[in-house]
Amino acid sequence: MSAPLPSAHSKIGASVAERFFNCPGSVRECAKVPNTTSKYAAEGTLAHELAAHLLFAGVHAAGMVRFAGVEISEDMRDAVQVYIDHANSLRSPSDTVLVEHGFHLEKLHPDLYGTADCVIWKPYSRALHVIDYKHGAGKPVHVEGNKQLRYYALGALLSSGFKAREVTVWIVQPRCEYAGGAIRSETFAAFDLMEWAADLLDAVRKTEDPNAPLIPGDHCRGTFCPVAATCPALHERALAVARLQFAPAVPYDPAKLKFALDSRDAIKAFVKALDEFAYAEAMAGRLPDEVGYKLVEKRANRKWRDENLAGEGMVRLLQGEISEDQLYERTLLSPAKVEKLIGKKQFAPIEKEHVVKESSGYALAPVDDKRPAVRPLVERVFSPFKSTEETL
Repeated sequence: MSAPLPSAHSKIGASVAERFFNCPGSVRECAKVPNTTSKYAAEGTLAHELAAHLLFAGVHAAGMVRFAGVEISEDMRDAVQVYIDHANSLRSPSDTVLVEHGFHLEKLHPDLYGTADCVIWKPYSRALHVIDYKHGAGKPVHVEGNKQLRYYALGALLSSGFKAREVTVWIVQPRCEYAGGAIRSETFAAFDLMEWAADLLDAVRKTEDPNAPLIPGDHCRGTFCPVAATCPALHERALAVARLQFAPAVPYDPAKLKFALDSRDAIKAFVKALDEFAYAEAMAGRLPDEVGYKLVEKRANRKWRDENLAGEGMVRLLQGEISEDQLYERTLLSPAKVEKLIGKKQFAPIEKEHVVKESSGYALAPVDDKRPAVRPLVERVFSPFKSTEETL
């Protein structure tokens, strides 16, 4: 590990680079609210600490039950091991490996500092690899043009003194299904990264303008902006979309529909943050009566106090009326769970013979999404008919 950095998180750190590049006014607004955390953030921090420990110790996550006084779930062990295995697959005996590499680019700006999860320097090929582990399962993180990764790579390059020719940044996100896979990368010339440093400094200077604008977009949700619930620009965007009306078979403005669709993530972030803010205020007893909302208990779900005792008791009580087989269900594990149980290699022939993939439906995605476009209406119309060649 590197020398300790300033204790507080940087207001222009790598984790919020996507946000302040797109919304320079967010730095000013976020500075007005206290730093808070969530159970998801705490879980992610624990996963990163476990990953760093395993990389340092050179051990496997399997069998670990507790770490840092906290019980480790099987899901966390498996996810972290994917990251460990990938980092180990890249390194060789001649490489320099830096785990939890802290850097401070004070020559560029006093608030440019952070910590890269894993940096691997290959001196013979002059290649620098920067790996970022993502424990989140909610939203896939794209690697192409990722500003957070470029920030880490720039920090690793300038703080280490490595004379790199090319840089490869990696995202390892095992718990989130993504068409590009759990591990994805982008490679670019080290010179291009040095040029990007100018873009970074330009973005930082824009945040220092007292009148820096608030600009809502996908980054509101993707970076979990802490002021989304009270952001006036996000509120105006939601109102603007609410005023738009669309109806089937009625001519509409494609530009307005695009604007509405492009605003979805930002509006979802606004609504989610609004709900969480009001809920926290109510839990703390600070929600004024004039708001018109209150806390109530959710519908109670019934469950057995002890399934084994309940089953045995019902068999005795209902003897002759119902059999034990009728009280219990036995189902085969899903393909995903079996693959996790026995491993990908052993599961491959089973999948080939016994598994089919059924579409769960369709989803709207930007045109630059890597998945191929489908046309359901055309497919429904023409799928019953065979081609001319097939009928000959």
